[in-house]
Amino acid sequence: MPEVYLHIGTPKTGTSAIQKALLDNNEYLEKNGFMYPQHTVDPNGISSGNGAYLIHLMCIGKKEKAKLILHEFLKQAKGKNLVLSSENFYRYPELAHELVPDAKIIVYIREQSEQIRADYNQSVKRHYQIHFLNKALSAALNKNDPFFNFELLFKWKGLYGLSNMTVRKYAMKEFPDNNIVFDFMNVLGVSSKNMKVTKTQRVNVSYHEDALRFKLWFNRLIKGRENRTKQLHDMLDYALQAYSDKVFKESTVLYQTYTPIQLQRIYQFYSPYNERVAETFFTGKRSPLFVQQKYDETLKPYPGLSAKKIKEIGMYLKEYNVTILKSIQTMVRETKKGNSLTMEATRKLKPLLVLEQN
Repeated sequence: MPEVYLHIGTPKTGTSAIQKALLDNNEYLEKNGFMYPQHTVDPNGISSGNGAYLIHLMCIGKKEKAKLILHEFLKQAKGKNLVLSSENFYRYPELAHELVPDAKIIVYIREQSEQIRADYNQSVKRHYQIHFLNKALSAALNKNDPFFNFELLFKWKGLYGLSNMTVRKYAMKEFPDNNIVFDFMNVLGVSSKNMKVTKTQRVNVSYHEDALRFKLWFNRLIKGRENRTKQLHDMLDYALQAYSDKVFKESTVLYQTYTPIQLQRIYQFYSPYNERVAETFFTGKRSPLFVQQKYDETLKPYPGLSAKKIKEIGMYLKEYNVTILKSIQTMVRETKKGNSLTMEATRKLKPLLVLEQN
């Protein structure tokens, strides 16, 4: 009998890279007994996966429509194994189980100091986050969030059974050729030898620190106007992702994320949860699940976004899509009142107005 494989994330564990590789190798997958339904991607090759719409329908109560789409996917598979992928599945195990009662679950998990940082980056990129990382870290360490402490894994286990779950650590050095796509194919039991995959390809990586801070100030600038500025928000996201990819290719400059005390607090807070995960899903493997992240004394704390860097990003936006730059310049120039965060953002982004003279 064909199987349904649900790849459920977690967020920021190479999901977009896996999805792009599956799209690019659709015919190869079918030759090896798997079907991965098509879906769209944005200009940077990023998507929410082919399962995102299904779980969205389940969340808003349109369950019959979701089940009809799933039934159509199964018909199209013609007896092949079906692969559905979306990070959006992870937080909704009960709804996923209602949609697909019998499935093989594939999930990657990430060490918490990395996950908190990556999740924060994504919240700035896509979800209008207006606060600095310290606030996100404090929130993570002051509540038992089932996302960060992996308690959701046990809900998935209760619904699908341990034998139907493959839980992997997101650790590049443990993947074949340091490539998560190859690791994912190993889970499916398919050789990756003849796949079209660029080993150095990176999809949906976190923003570079300067791009992240620029986007944070932009989020503050549009606070209260999110609905009216959504198109601009999305366009800026694509542009800053491209800018970050360019900077990472040209520069190796990295910054310190946490203090030694913060790293110690994160490790101590999550150690009991990680021990439980190791005992349940990684039996026979070396303990602990994650080693404590070391403080790198060679890295400096991020110095903040200078006026020079703001103008540099502005020049990039001018080349990428001048409409984005002009729209932000107009908002900065015309914003005369608002809350304290908005007005602070207006002052911070004022160096962009210099570019109007060029």
